[in-house]
Amino acid sequence: MSTPRRPAGNQGQRPWIPMKPATLVLPPALAARAATDPAVAALVESGAEIWRNDRYICTVRRNPEGHVFLLSIRRADHKPAWDWRHLQIIKNEIAGEDVEGFQIHPARDRTVDTANQYWIWCLPPGVRIPAGFSERSVGEDDPEFPDSVQRPFAPGEDL
Repeated sequence: MSTPRRPAGNQGQRPWIPMKPATLVLPPALAARAATDPAVAALVESGAEIWRNDRYICTVRRNPEGHVFLLSIRRADHKPAWDWRHLQIIKNEIAGEDVEGFQIHPARDRTVDTANQYWIWCLPPGVRIPAGFSERSVGEDDPEFPDSVQRPFAPGEDL
């Protein structure tokens, strides 16, 4: 008797809700800190965009030409999360499907780990990182990798 490789369907998975522009609501404690700390004031006044859905909040920074260069992503409930699919979808929705982004695992003296937050640095549209795969392979049943196991896609998870 054979064992199924994957669970059937996507039972129990919430559908993906697209990210939408949102309004920054500054907590009183942060507003007070911005009044006395120039570094915090500069961040608050930087003109960053805020995007969100039911799960994530993303702060977006653009360069003068208009393309996204940094996505700062966190769960709306402040809990830790790392779902590669979700980060990929957020990058696609906000920065663009033709934009490549990367995360850094820095040297110890440059490590920032304060808020269950994840950063994706984005290149200009069409510029490729000189590393990574050369062809697309997304799905639950890739004939080239018959023994691989992938969880089903939730509704709306279009990579």
